Amino acid sequence: GRLVPIPQGLEFMVPTRVWPMATSSLFSFATKLRMAAELLASPSKSGKDESVGSFVRRHFGPEMVDRVAEPLLAGVYGGNVENLSLRAVLPRFAEMERQHGSLVRATLQAKAKAKSMPATKPQPIFTSLKNGMQQMVDAVIRALPQASVRLQQREIVIRPMNSANCDWQVESAEISERFQAVLLAVPAPSAAPMLKQFHPALIEGLARIQYTSSVAVALAYDEAQLPPGHGFLVPRSEGRKLMACTFVHKKFPHRAPGSAKMLRCFFSSSRMPDLLSHSDEDLQKMARQELKEILGLVAEPRFAKTFRWDRAMAQYEVGHLDRVAEMEKILSAMPGFQIIGNSFHGIGVPDCIKSAKQAVGKIISGVSQPAVV
Repeated sequence: GRLVPIPQGLEFMVPTRVWPMATSSLFSFATKLRMAAELLASPSKSGKDESVGSFVRRHFGPEMVDRVAEPLLAGVYGGNVENLSLRAVLPRFAEMERQHGSLVRATLQAKAKAKSMPATKPQPIFTSLKNGMQQMVDAVIRALPQASVRLQQREIVIRPMNSANCDWQVESAEISERFQAVLLAVPAPSAAPMLKQFHPALIEGLARIQYTSSVAVALAYDEAQLPPGHGFLVPRSEGRKLMACTFVHKKFPHRAPGSAKMLRCFFSSSRMPDLLSHSDEDLQKMARQELKEILGLVAEPRFAKTFRWDRAMAQYEVGHLDRVAEMEKILSAMPGFQIIGNSFHGIGVPDCIKSAKQAVGKIISGVSQPAVV
């Protein structure tokens, strides 16, 4: 029911400093004892996948799940930590447990090792393009040969032609063209119906990957009294529609002039199944009401804008990597065909770029004079 500062030394969900944890009102005394006892945890060799919620609960108790892990990961994946796969979402933590047992002990050792390394220029916590991520899209558009672009295609189907040079037929309601190579960069649920003549297990695997939708409501203020920090997170247990609010002017000062304030409020279909059925005006009213109740913010915004992403956030549920391995085995027998994007290995923009580079490398090595669609 009120904002509580995340204590200093809490690295994602791992406590590394005693006094800030001991004096924080974020955790009960029982949870603080649990944190201390975690130092004695033994290495685990099981290697079995489990949910992030289960993993964090084993190490630090339910309060750490509810008040830290769940809101942090909900802000990234827009999903539920009780379903998200530890091996797919937090592989580093799984490895820390395997080697050290205690996440606290492993983190402290990593910090000590980092201090002994030659000093390097610290990287900023937050990184973006100065004029927004649209810059990247615009750069891609400028680089593409305009004659190769087909927009607004409906009912797309991709057919393997089984010819000697592994041609692929791309059909839609508007065109039918043949290519040497195909990179499919669409969400998994959209990819599945395009591949009607492919291996049934591949289509089934793609269809099983769930996605959540998200909405961001941007609110600009000439002046507003705000708490310190870059924003706040809202645990699911608070029963609110709002998942998080970013103080954009704090993360990226150039995004707002002078003393103006820019707030970005996040909503997800994982908490609001009917999210996309609401109008922009309704979503803006929701955001302003939640900000009023949480921050006491009653000022009229200079402007408000709503951004929607339908089925944008892939949900890597328990067992995800095993299912992906089966699909990649099928894909390995299809030279010139690759699936890229956020369906398999990482939902962030850098992850998508990495998947594209790897796919292009495979196609170039396997197809002479490749054509990429």
